[in-house]
Amino acid sequence: MPTPVAAPAEAEQLIGAWRSVQDRTEIRTFYADGTTADRAGAGPPWRARWDWVSPASVPRIPDTVDRPVLRLITIDDSGTLQPGEVYFYGVTFADPDTLSLVYFGGLGRPLDFTRVPA
Repeated sequence: MPTPVAAPAEAEQLIGAWRSVQDRTEIRTFYADGTTADRAGAGPPWRARWDWVSPASVPRIPDTVDRPVLRLITIDDSGTLQPGEVYFYGVTFADPDTLSLVYFGGLGRPLDFTRVPA
């Protein structure tokens, strides 16, 4: 069971809207209330709750990861958690306007985003 931990120092940078570098139609928004919405093109948004967990508490994460990991749990339109849909990401910021997410369990390629101006 993943163990929640305190957010890393730069976690406040996550709040806001981010445009995908790989798919310019995708915008992922992280809200301060711990929810996120991801919209690509005209389709309905994918929604999730997010928090930070210890990498040591998630078996699929390599032992070399030594910082909190972002956990996303899919929610439905009513806000109900869908526990089978859980994703874990390594998070890095090259600067306050450049975000990279690396999905643990994926191909290891980063998902790169640039901040959408408010």
